[in-house]
Amino acid sequence: MLFPPGSLDDRVLDRDTYMRLSPNADDLWYKAMAMLKGTAMRKSRYPYPAPIPIIGSQGVSLQKKNIGEDQNRVQLLALAEEYDLTFEE
Repeated sequence: MLFPPGSLDDRVLDRDTYMRLSPNADDLWYKAMAMLKGTAMRKSRYPYPAPIPIIGSQGVSLQKKNIGEDQNRVQLLALAEEYDLTFEE
């Protein structure tokens, strides 16, 4: 995601709230801050390639936590409730 200057709500720098709501999902935090600011977003027509993992580096990873343990959903719901947002797929 790319966010030009002025496209995020001023609360983007509220570290305590970020750590409470989405400490392992900065992408969801930034999306919520853009939505609060009213910034228009769209999905790219050009998907990026999957990253190539470094051998031995994925013993602990955000993918395992956020996707494997369903923490993305938990953090998304926390943001939606806190800021009365509706996220679409």
